[in-house]
Amino acid sequence: MKLSDFSQTEKDEFFQFFYDKFYQKNFGSLSKSDVELYVFHFFIKKLRAQHSNGYAVNEINLSDFKLACQLGITPQKIRGLKLKERLVYPNSEYDWRKQFLQISDEAKYDPDKKRVIMNVSDNWLFANIQDFLEDKGEPIEIQLNGKILQIPVPYYVDLMVEVYSVDNKDFKTDVVRKLKSLSPEMKKMDMKKIGLSIKNAAIDITTLGVNLVTMIPQLSILVNSAT
Repeated sequence: MKLSDFSQTEKDEFFQFFYDKFYQKNFGSLSKSDVELYVFHFFIKKLRAQHSNGYAVNEINLSDFKLACQLGITPQKIRGLKLKERLVYPNSEYDWRKQFLQISDEAKYDPDKKRVIMNVSDNWLFANIQDFLEDKGEPIEIQLNGKILQIPVPYYVDLMVEVYSVDNKDFKTDVVRKLKSLSPEMKKMDMKKIGLSIKNAAIDITTLGVNLVTMIPQLSILVNSAT
């Protein structure tokens, strides 16, 4: 990133922050970690804007390693700064579901574990997915590197329904209607707990994929695993 990438308005915003924090009879009151966090926030905010497609940010171009090389610090520190930056400087326009949709095609199905497995490198996205699944009553497996997501198929379906419901309020209702036609057990399902309902009904995974793949293309991994 070059200085010329920043507009004059952005440069003024950057200076204004430090003017307010240092030149108002408060010099030195801001801790080193707070200074670093703001500088990182200003930096990552610009990068996200550059790599946004208007729908969600492509975090592939903002990997911990790439940013570490640019800033001269460790990938571990980048990872920590990313998480804290999201907490301290929340973006009201951010929607984890839209970001997840961008990487959902990378999911793989493990027929032995009966789980959907995928790499989620962005720790804020990972935390949001984890919160969603745990709210549904399903703890997720986290590998030692904290980037590999493993989800039982019923809860992956639940997750994808949530993702597609962002831009289509009727999507969940349509999916539930289809699920109810697959098993008598599903007729008493809880719309708020689609994953749990599928799990309790013990619907065959291939059957699930075949019947929902036109609505949720990512479920083709379930169909292909049977061929």
